[in-house]
Amino acid sequence: MVYHLVRLGADVNKQDKEGRTALHFIAVNGAIEVLECLYKACKEEHKEINMDCKNYQGLTALHCALMESGHCQGQLKQLPRAQSITNVPGTFMETREKQVLRGKQQKLQQVVKAMLVMGASPRCQDAKSGRTGLHHAVQSCSTELVELLLFHYHNADIKHKFVNQTTYNGNTALHAAVGLQDDGRVMCVLLLQADIVRLIAKNGADQSIRNDENDRAIDLV
Repeated sequence: MVYHLVRLGADVNKQDKEGRTALHFIAVNGAIEVLECLYKACKEEHKEINMDCKNYQGLTALHCALMESGHCQGQLKQLPRAQSITNVPGTFMETREKQVLRGKQQKLQQVVKAMLVMGASPRCQDAKSGRTGLHHAVQSCSTELVELLLFHYHNADIKHKFVNQTTYNGNTALHAAVGLQDDGRVMCVLLLQADIVRLIAKNGADQSIRNDENDRAIDLV
């Protein structure tokens, strides 16, 4: 249906009363199949998709996909652990709810990857706090998403600027990673947090950068 609507002249960049485009809806739902149809139709019709269009909350579709992954992570941590199967020792079975959430996380990761290929900028900052895609990926507590964004830039100078880009209050992605904590939404285990910190540090994070409160990332430990 999406494919035919675009071919019939639908405006792919049209915003609703909250400033959301079709991309924003695709992002929060992890609708990778719809995104692929949209991309194919726009390419055939020579229509340009505004990949960095912000809704009225100042978020791009890429920001929304990264944030939704964080919401899924938080929900997963609040669910009971997998139950053991009594007749098969050492085997565990996840609840249907967990399986659905993990499936959505995988689709969100595919959406993020596809959006990057389509031209979405991970350096784009949200309007509220100036967080980039990397800040949002860190706060989603996903090593896969952090890695995906870090490897998006191959030019060393551009990657260095991206990794050390600050929010409006001067926090880098390293500040965000070191400061990860259970805020009731994203509960990140210490080992996962350590992996994210190592990833960012390994990819050129400047540990001497101080935020507006004069704190380096190490000062937040």
